[in-house]
Amino acid sequence: MVGKSLYDGLLYLSDGWKIPDSIMISGDVARIEEHVKAIANKFAGLDQPAIPENRLNALGYRFIQERSYDKAIDVLAYNVRLYPDSPNTYDSLGEAYLTKGDRENAIKYYKLAVEKNPRNTEYEKRILQNSRGKLKELGIDIN
Repeated sequence: MVGKSLYDGLLYLSDGWKIPDSIMISGDVARIEEHVKAIANKFAGLDQPAIPENRLNALGYRFIQERSYDKAIDVLAYNVRLYPDSPNTYDSLGEAYLTKGDRENAIKYYKLAVEKNPRNTEYEKRILQNSRGKLKELGIDIN
């Protein structure tokens, strides 16, 4: 009986947690935000956004591959708002702008990726190397 009650409680708590794929693949940031706010209201006290950084990043790159650059930029800019301390979010947004052909914004976000990068982990060092490499390709020398 306790096991069934626990199971039922977990089902209740997790209901609505996952953002439906149909909302994600629409690239409609307003709908994504609406769902995230609903999750935050249901689970008051969350200390982090309800959607992982890597999920939004993957979605942004999907839109880049599909050449839906405006959707990619919207999703990746939202990721920057949710995770402003992550150098990867800025690097990815720079990539979206570069792929779209917007050199000025690409440079802006690659520079931010370098500035925000604490260089503590190998992962962060790889992002730093990528951001610097892209800036160099764009004719910007940053050290």
